[in-house]
Amino acid sequence: MARITTRLLVKKYSQLSKKEMRHKNILKASLLVSTGAAAMISMAAALNPPRTPVRTSALTGRQWVLEILDCPVRVMEQLGMARHVFFKLLKQLQQSHGLSDSRYVSAMEKLAIFLHFARTGSSSRMLQERFQRWEGSAADSRIFEYARKQDLSLPSGYYFLADAGFPLCDMLLTPYRGVRYHLKEWAQGNQK
Repeated sequence: MARITTRLLVKKYSQLSKKEMRHKNILKASLLVSTGAAAMISMAAALNPPRTPVRTSALTGRQWVLEILDCPVRVMEQLGMARHVFFKLLKQLQQSHGLSDSRYVSAMEKLAIFLHFARTGSSSRMLQERFQRWEGSAADSRIFEYARKQDLSLPSGYYFLADAGFPLCDMLLTPYRGVRYHLKEWAQGNQK
């Protein structure tokens, strides 16, 4: 095969028979396809580097919360309240509103995650890194449905403000689909 290929490449194009021309075209096409495939594989490797482990901090979320609670300045910066207020709120939520430890996350850590988010406005990814949580992901509406099935309650006349990804129901106030809301319009509404 190598001899035929070498002989075909050496011959001038006009001297080739139809069979030799077909064979040469097949070789060219094969070379083109294999070069293209190699280029695509190398591009895919460059765009998708090997996965590296994430959320591997030595401090778990619980350990970080305990560390924060030891320093009054850090508690105020990260959670937006004094240590004693944090523990009073935790106790109130546990006794009156059903906040409890789950299999992997303590009630204290749950409250700290919420307060840290409210205080800093961190993205979901940043919260995952800070608290070493959420290996997988779930849609907001699935989390809401799970909470609702677990006896999520809301006083009459009150609603949760939600985005368009949530279902329409008696507990959620969602925007109209297809309507673009602008901050200027909200500001004008407050002035009236």
